[in-house]
Amino acid sequence: MNSKFSSLFGFFLIAHGWSWCWWGIALWRGGSVWNWPNEVFLYLGGLGPTLAGLIMSMHRDGRAGLVALWRRLIEYQRIRSPWALVILGLPPLLNLMALVIDQGFNATSLAVSLRSLAEVSGHPVHLLSLALFILILGPLPEEIGWRGYALDALQHHWSALTASLILGLAWAIWHLPLFHMADFYTASGGEPPALLPFIYNVVLTAVLMTWIYNNTRCSLLGAVLFHFMTNLSGELLPVSGHADVWKTLMTTLLVLYVVYRWGAATLAGNRT
Repeated sequence: MNSKFSSLFGFFLIAHGWSWCWWGIALWRGGSVWNWPNEVFLYLGGLGPTLAGLIMSMHRDGRAGLVALWRRLIEYQRIRSPWALVILGLPPLLNLMALVIDQGFNATSLAVSLRSLAEVSGHPVHLLSLALFILILGPLPEEIGWRGYALDALQHHWSALTASLILGLAWAIWHLPLFHMADFYTASGGEPPALLPFIYNVVLTAVLMTWIYNNTRCSLLGAVLFHFMTNLSGELLPVSGHADVWKTLMTTLLVLYVVYRWGAATLAGNRT
């Protein structure tokens, strides 16, 4: 196989193969994904991108590759103040703006979401446990692979925009078994996302994450935090119905502006 694709093929083979294997066991067993031992298989499956990122980094650069990955994960100095605001503030801002716009169509939409936020915020221990659960379930283990290895490997051969689209699609497809696992998307009483809009929004998010990553000196920490804030905002300021449509529209316009303003080649202007 052409070396251009062999390392990427190896990464996606490990990431998707490992995850789908363990999630397949949970699907075969049936029942709620949060029941024992299905929950164990869920967590094991989530380690697919982590293992792929570590194995392929080691394969490509040896121990130095793992050290570099670790440094990108802990070096907060890579994230300058304006980008810290983007990372921590953009996800909740998009949700809140969508809810405010939707208020004109559904007068209860904003009130329900704010009431949910107030209830959780009133219990700090519960809020902390929710935050830790979200961080460990998705953003941290996933980003060690997606942005820790795959994004750089893709950008080595393609433009930042093309790399983002490829990675976003692969990232979305990785989630597909979860749609068939009982209670994964409905445990908190919500409705499971529609498949095509889910894929579309994951691809949009991938473009924004490349934009942030390339403007924060390849900060893996920044990727983890943006992923975390996106998921946490979805729990604390949930959007559905028309609000979700407004959020998708605003995110699309933002991505188009990012590509226009920072350029498809790097999504980072004149970055060298």
